[in-house]
Amino acid sequence: MIHGVIIKHLTLHEDERGWLAEIYRNDEDHYQPVMGYVSVTHPGVARGPHEHKYQSDCFVFAGPGDFELHLWDRREDSPTKGEYMKEVVGQSNQTMVIVPPGVVYGYKAIGNQDAWSINLADKQLIHGVIIKHLTLHEDERGWLAEIYRNDEDNYQPVMGYISVTHPGVARGPHEHKYQSDCFVFAGPGDFELYLWDRREDSPTKGAYMKEVVGQSNQTMVIVPPGVVHGYKAIGNQDAWSINLADKLYRGINKTEEVDEIRWEQMTDSPYKIS
Repeated sequence: MIHGVIIKHLTLHEDERGWLAEIYRNDEDHYQPVMGYVSVTHPGVARGPHEHKYQSDCFVFAGPGDFELHLWDRREDSPTKGEYMKEVVGQSNQTMVIVPPGVVYGYKAIGNQDAWSINLADKQLIHGVIIKHLTLHEDERGWLAEIYRNDEDNYQPVMGYISVTHPGVARGPHEHKYQSDCFVFAGPGDFELYLWDRREDSPTKGAYMKEVVGQSNQTMVIVPPGVVHGYKAIGNQDAWSINLADKLYRGINKTEEVDEIRWEQMTDSPYKIS
């Protein structure tokens, strides 16, 4: 058993109507979720493996369908460093699993039906921020991943750029008053991405997110106006990013003021990239 991982087999309360199972109680441990989502995974498809540096996840695998759940402990200070677990969870083994930061995890739908999962995470996605993990289509030539489709949401980019950031260098933090950014972090290289919500009218005002994105976690992130953002290249190689913005830089024919609040240039800025 990996240190810090909590596995609880659900107790079903059945009657003539069906069944009910408690999936979380705040009087049983100190875990405090702040958001939840449900996902459906098609047969044979895997999600992950990936890991969080700061976030814990509370997965509920209660069906329909089953998963193979994989866990690896790569924490330097863990008494179970290096341990690996594999478990079948879901309809045939209804289970709640809390995965702490630093434990790599992933799961794959097995059987011939879609498999359902719930996650009650202890870190909050910022309202309006869209995070999409890229799906790689691989063959003998290499791989291809869709990074934008205008039939998936209402986001409409009007320009794009690509940038390369040297190891240890940060871009930002800064913010736009009117512009949204659609960043694609697909590699080469990795970034630490920082996001702060400072919008007065946001339901997640004050929320903060930090995520590793790039070659090891290929991701598209849409950042709306009023969300302070920045990223730092980590590792020992240059890190690449693409941005598909929904406003033209400096407007038509570059005749307008730049829509940026440069928090990184303010000595009293509360937004820091370490």
